Formats: sequence, structure tokens, C-alpha cells
Amino acid sequence: MITNVEVRTRTEQQTIDNMLRERRLRWLGHVFRMDHQRIPQQALYWQVPGYKRGPGRPRANWRSAVNKDLRKMGFTWEEAEVAALETWMVSECGPMCPVGCGMNQVPCPKREKKEINYTDRRAIN
Repeated sequence: MITNVEVRTRTEQQTIDNMLRERRLRWLGHVFRMDHQRIPQQALYWQVPGYKRGPGRPRANWRSAVNKDLRKMGFTWEEAEVAALETWMVSECGPMCPVGCGMNQVPCPKREKKEINYTDRRAIN
């Protein structure tokens, strides 16, 4: 009998949990890099003023799922935000070049491109 684990190993496929985690974290990075005036960026940090939760277990939501994913990978919320912003900073030079060269050349001639590798901190399943 062939198990699901063996099928995934032979076909080099990830589990559905890993695929969902990857997509949630990819979206989180995208939202972190958005302008602060955009609605998803505002919704990420928004808290209902004066809200008091009722008794019982809190409902599962997107942010708690992302927090769980980050903990599993060994990141804090702040470290994930810094990593997302650093990834943006080392990307292609464009109109919003952080160096301010304004040359819009790829790669930016006034800034060296550095490699950022966070894979060593990820949980491998």
C-alpha cells in the first residue's frame, strides 16, 4: 500500500498545509510592502475601538493563522515585517529607489545588490 507521504515524496509535492502557509506569508509580505494609505495595510493593524470579546474560544481569523505560521518558522511579526521590507529594498531599482538615484536602471548602479536568505530559519516538514 502506498501512503500519501510516499506519493508526495515521489512527486516532490508539498502538503496542502505548506502550500497554504506559503501563500498566506506571501500575501503578508505584499501587504507589509503596500503604501500605508491602502486599505489592506490599514486593515492589518486596525482594532475595533471599545470592542469586548464575548466568552468562549476566540474565532480563528487570518491574522492568528499567520501568527501561527510565523511562530512555526521561528519569526516574530516584527521580524517578518523587516524581512518583507528588506526584500523590497534589494529588488530592482525603480521610480521609488531608496538610494534616490532616479536613474531607474536595473540594477541600480549606485547600490550593490545583496542576497538575503531566510531559508535556514524555516521549518521543514
